Amino acid sequence: MLKPVLITLLALSLSACGLLGKDSRSTRPAPSAQEIPPAPVATSRPSAPVPTPAPSPTPPEVVAFTPPEPPRPAEPPPRVETHPRAPALARSSTPPLAQNTSAPQGSPAVVALLQDAEQLLERGQTEQSAARLERALRIEPNNALLWQRLALVRLEQGQLTQAETLALRANEFARGDRRLMARSWRIIAQARSQRGDEQGAHEALQRARELDGAALG
Repeated sequence: MLKPVLITLLALSLSACGLLGKDSRSTRPAPSAQEIPPAPVATSRPSAPVPTPAPSPTPPEVVAFTPPEPPRPAEPPPRVETHPRAPALARSSTPPLAQNTSAPQGSPAVVALLQDAEQLLERGQTEQSAARLERALRIEPNNALLWQRLALVRLEQGQLTQAETLALRANEFARGDRRLMARSWRIIAQARSQRGDEQGAHEALQRARELDGAALG
């Protein structure tokens, strides 16, 4: 009889435990807003970088071409004169070699050398001209015209003392040719004037004029 009573009590205790558990579940407070986890925020995927267009190449700067200036011709060096030239009066009174009025005299070989010397002197080749005249004088040492022409060449070269000596030698072989002697005295006058001997130049020029007057008379 005790056993049924225990079974009944056990059954009652079990059902009481079930009701208590149901009530405790029904009376559990709702979770607060703070306890509710926030919903995940959808993050946007980063957009792909937009490629920057490469800058267009800058065209090269066009430089105007300026042609170079042509080289200037070099100026000729100044002519150096070792001896001063004669004054205008003395230079004009002495006829140049090409204006000598005496006809070439002597043998054909001497005449050829004399003409060659004149052409060389006209081209300014005084040394070659003097060499031709010296060769002619070795053939005819008494030819007054050759001595006078050589005196003119030495005067052109500035060898003033030698020019006067050769002109005096020409007068020694002149044989009374007053025109030839007058030209020789003009060579002497110009040589003396270039040396600064104005008195001697005046005397020589006076003798040349006297001979010219005698030749005309």
